[in-house]
Amino acid sequence: MVKNVEREIISREFPKNLEERLEAILSSVNTEYKSVTLGFLLDDSWKTKSDIRNTAESYVNPVTNIIPNANSFKAYCISTFIPIGAVAEERIRGRIPVSYYKLTEDGKKYGKPIAQFSLRTAADKNLSMYEIFGSTNSPGKTRSPFNIAKILFELEKEDNLRQVDLVNECGLANVNVRQHLLRLKNIGFVDYDSVSGEESGWSKYEWIKGKNLENIKPVCKLPTLTKKVANKMKELRISDCNELAKILDYKYSAHISKILSGLEKQGFVKKVKFKGKEFKAGEKKSEVSITEKGRKFVSEFLEPVYLALEDDFDGIYQEIEIFDDPSLTSYYISRGFSLYKNVCPGYKRKSKEENESRILQILKNQKLRKKEIDEAFGKDVAIYLKELVESGEIKKEREGSAVYYSLA
Repeated sequence: MVKNVEREIISREFPKNLEERLEAILSSVNTEYKSVTLGFLLDDSWKTKSDIRNTAESYVNPVTNIIPNANSFKAYCISTFIPIGAVAEERIRGRIPVSYYKLTEDGKKYGKPIAQFSLRTAADKNLSMYEIFGSTNSPGKTRSPFNIAKILFELEKEDNLRQVDLVNECGLANVNVRQHLLRLKNIGFVDYDSVSGEESGWSKYEWIKGKNLENIKPVCKLPTLTKKVANKMKELRISDCNELAKILDYKYSAHISKILSGLEKQGFVKKVKFKGKEFKAGEKKSEVSITEKGRKFVSEFLEPVYLALEDDFDGIYQEIEIFDDPSLTSYYISRGFSLYKNVCPGYKRKSKEENESRILQILKNQKLRKKEIDEAFGKDVAIYLKELVESGEIKKEREGSAVYYSLA
């Protein structure tokens, strides 16, 4: 006798407000793994987490690509796509509970094309969306990807703003704006300088022309470092302690900060004064401007996404027509996986199970020597091979002087 099973459909409403839509969508495409899942792996048919992963394998080779495990795809659905109304879940409670996932109507209308557009943009610009937007986990009422978009929109409207202007316009905490600006500066989207004495290490100094290096006195009993800093300042003309620490490959930027201060007292450098708005007492002295690279990202990605959320898809549909070609689709998915793998904070901490699973994929339908497995995997896998042999999942056989591994 078959017992009745309980079925429950979990579905949320897609936001109506335009800004809420933008926040929801940007949090769904801040990594290429999410973009691929929403844009290519999910459709209007119900799929288990394993079905989603199998769909990924139909696009790219699991041996040469790091494909997330099935639980990761489940997490994307539960934590990101379902809460914004892009994906629905069907839970079946029986002897063995199981969940299925599929796109909602709004997921098909907005989520899928924007996710595909996001993947193409990242691959074409050779820049992971994670490098731009970072993690969705951020303090405050709104998430990091949306906050970064707001900052870029403000800078695109008016150049040469101060950090405090962005704090006021975007309604964000000063420390969060600074973190976002540092991220955007790192990828070349903005020029950002802060000369506030309140922020140690972020004062900019300018070399004073005509000064003789031979007259410099050692600062902080560091004669060699003082000379290196002075020489580099003369060469660069304008710099700060953090930039100099990187260039000189010196670990302690605080030492360089003290040397710059000492050189200022000796009259060899001076603190930079910015053009632009006047600074009021107590305000942070900073200057932010968007670069051409940043402007292109706004016009070529953020604005088309914004328009699509207003039901104007012209700018997006034209760009995603290439995915009618299966070979190009596979190429872009593989490219997206590679981009995110290179910047993903957790990639180097892959679990033992994931590494062993990848070795099993490498050995599928073939037997290989350890050296060949190392080359396919990208590192020494001796410890994993030993454990897989002991567990009986693979076998080790000697043929003459060579040792081969294959699936048991």
